Amino acid sequence: MRAPMILLLGLLTGCTTLVSKEQCQHLNWYGRGYVDAERQRPLSFGQEYVAACRNHGVYLDIAPWQRGYQKSLRQSCPAYKAQSLAKQEQPYQGNCLLNPEFANHYRTAYRLAREQAAQQKEQQQLEQLRRQIQQLEGARDSASQQKLQQLRWQEYQLQEAMLESRPPLAVEAAVLNPELHR
Repeated sequence: MRAPMILLLGLLTGCTTLVSKEQCQHLNWYGRGYVDAERQRPLSFGQEYVAACRNHGVYLDIAPWQRGYQKSLRQSCPAYKAQSLAKQEQPYQGNCLLNPEFANHYRTAYRLAREQAAQQKEQQQLEQLRRQIQQLEGARDSASQQKLQQLRWQEYQLQEAMLESRPPLAVEAAVLNPELHR
């Protein structure tokens, strides 16, 4: 009962300000930015400091906070982390995306991971179709023959789709010997 009363008293007296006037004037803002990034606070959090200090009548240069924030992102968001997160195939929405190098690595790795997962799924479907075809190949009744024909058509369509989803093996170029192509 006593702790909620103290919290309520603190809220009523305004003790919940983001920073004090003294902090606005003397805080190591580079260090605060570094720690805020580590704590996964959004980049927009710096503007909340600016507003809080303005309420105290202090102009806050946010540049040191931003440098600390960016430094923390560069250190805590290396490229290998981007690849690791992308392989989980779950969209990542964390602060590391604010680091351009990380974001580029993540987007590329995520796209590749999704493509590989789709290819694996298609390959599994193809293997399943081939097993079903193999089971029906010895059957002579018309229902089995009709089902076999349907499965072979599905196999063909899936193989075509798999070929079309991959990049081409060759790129059209200028004709090397136009004499041969008249």
